[in-house]
Amino acid sequence: MDSSRLLLVAAERSDKAPQADGRYLTIQTENGFAVPVNAADGTYTMFQKTGGQYWLANSGADSSWAISQSLGAAPATPSDEAAWRRDGSPATIKISKPKPFDLQIAPGKVYGNTVDAKHLFALGDRNVSQAQLDALPTDPTALRGALLSRFGGGGGDMPTDRDQWLLTVAAHVVIDLPVSNAVRAAAYRVLATLPGVRGLGAVHDMRGRPGQAIAFTQDNPAIGRFEVRLIIDPDTGQALAREMRAVKPSGSWSWIAPGALSTYQLVLVSKNTNDDPPAVDVKN
Repeated sequence: MDSSRLLLVAAERSDKAPQADGRYLTIQTENGFAVPVNAADGTYTMFQKTGGQYWLANSGADSSWAISQSLGAAPATPSDEAAWRRDGSPATIKISKPKPFDLQIAPGKVYGNTVDAKHLFALGDRNVSQAQLDALPTDPTALRGALLSRFGGGGGDMPTDRDQWLLTVAAHVVIDLPVSNAVRAAAYRVLATLPGVRGLGAVHDMRGRPGQAIAFTQDNPAIGRFEVRLIIDPDTGQALAREMRAVKPSGSWSWIAPGALSTYQLVLVSKNTNDDPPAVDVKN
């Protein structure tokens, strides 16, 4: 389906999704970051993978938790896997860009600690409290105005173009933030009205989950031009993944080939639950 229809269907599904109760809202993600590896016969690409979990308490009787774990590394493509095997399938890989470090193939320990959930998130380039997220409008026109009231010209990690900035922030509301189903539906409807959004049709995310994708271009003076893809399950309205692919990379991403996947984020779980947060190996 085209981008507008997909986004409006996702909005409708979000509106109809039950707002379940539970002791916690848990959001569990996997993030991947492409890094280059220098080998004797050339360069290949690995993904540095990290798992993240938020367990946000819905009452003062429980503590909120932020949990993270290095998930190790994996080759970016089958050809990169072949290159890694030719390199001796090393368990520790020496990375030179964007800065030197040793990357382990195996997963690491689970780190976590209690956090103040009121100060965990940002909207645009400014911090936002949970109370402010709860107060976001559910009308798409009002939500657009509320988001643009935070636009200060962009810069840093954010586009300086106003429409690209709004696309980026509205997608952030959809996939990253602990907002109500009605606010998420309004963000989908905002995205459906913005120029530069196109549909990509049926795709699979990095875990092989099927969905429908939209895409838009994002320009950043520091790293160049990238395509942002948002993968959505149209049956539920849930955003499954966000991917960034190089179009005209520069700066710290100048090494990556146009068309290649540079970063990804998977939303594995986003729900209310009465379960307890998992045990951690190390408290921060």
